[in-house]
Amino acid sequence: MSGLERWMWAWPILVITSMAFFSQLAGVLGMVTAGVIVIAGLALFTSARNDGVPQQWLLPLALVACVLVGAAVIAGQFGLLSDKPAGALSSTRARDLPSAESLRTSPAPGASLVGIDLHEQNLRGARLHGASAAGASFEKAVLEDAKLAGADLRGANLQGARLSGADLRGVDFTGADLRNAVLTNTCLRGANFTGAAMNGLDASGAAVEDVVVPTGGIGTAKVWPTSASVVPTACPS
Repeated sequence: MSGLERWMWAWPILVITSMAFFSQLAGVLGMVTAGVIVIAGLALFTSARNDGVPQQWLLPLALVACVLVGAAVIAGQFGLLSDKPAGALSSTRARDLPSAESLRTSPAPGASLVGIDLHEQNLRGARLHGASAAGASFEKAVLEDAKLAGADLRGANLQGARLSGADLRGVDFTGADLRNAVLTNTCLRGANFTGAAMNGLDASGAAVEDVVVPTGGIGTAKVWPTSASVVPTACPS
């Protein structure tokens, strides 16, 4: 028995482990993909031995193929192979996320809401400070008086969302879609709007001290405050 053949018993463990790992990252799709690739690698190892490929290279080649496909699954899941915002999860995982009603009625500081779809949902007064919601959809959602200080909203869809009176201190809006969003009387101190789409955004009466926002973004906004003489209620004293 060759040295490589002695390790054949490890293949079932590799199959099961890889399927379990990728199911956590990409749901059923990741699990099935990992299983198919690892089994295909085993088939490569067992069938190509007599086709002129040196035996000592078969197992390493199969393992490299598994690693590359696994990396592709992870990259696709986190938006590196598409235009999906970084951090957005598949719809399979999104279905396991909390409902709009539970978020509205129960405080959820630091909640993981990556990729959640809350299109046109009522989240008025929700306490979501520090939440991680990269790639989430809040299109036309009602977030008036919500507490979102320090939240991660990179790449989030907030088109037409209503956030009047919300606490948005230090929120990361990098790459977010804020077209026609209403941010009147909000607290935006320290927020980051780098790369955000701000066409038609109304931020009248907002506190904008230390905000990071490109000049071009301000120019496309419907209303952007030129001063902070009146401190909105959303800003803690």
